[in-house]
Amino acid sequence: MNFLGTSDHRRAGANRSHLRMLRGGTRSEREAPGAGPRPASAAPPAVAPQTPPERSRILIAGADPDRRAAVLADLTEALPADTQFGEAGAAWEVLDQAPSSGVVMLAGDLNEVTAESLMHVLGHRHPSLPVVALGLFTDGAARGGQLGQAASAAG
Repeated sequence: MNFLGTSDHRRAGANRSHLRMLRGGTRSEREAPGAGPRPASAAPPAVAPQTPPERSRILIAGADPDRRAAVLADLTEALPADTQFGEAGAAWEVLDQAPSSGVVMLAGDLNEVTAESLMHVLGHRHPSLPVVALGLFTDGAARGGQLGQAASAAG
């Protein structure tokens, strides 16, 4: 029986496909006239190291353009002049630009989603991407305080 559960009585190797090892390089280099097989001891051709794309850009996200501008002004003063910044006012823009960013700074909620929810989504999609939610705990504490006062007034 084979792994699918059907009987298969073939001799070992009867209809087996064969794989062939090829040396590195482009196909034209391998098939060039006079280019015989390289000896096994020959070093492979030098390959330029591939560097990952620069992820030094800071993405500032939030629905309020004035708040994004204030965060951008503060960061521009504090960080080196060659730091790159991006802005996003909608959740889809954040999700689109996050992979090419080094840091995502959430300057408040977006129209479609809260900063906290977006922070969790980004954490699941890009676990190694730092996400900073500015004022999240301050706003949450204020909301919690208001809810606590409303609950005590009702009781």
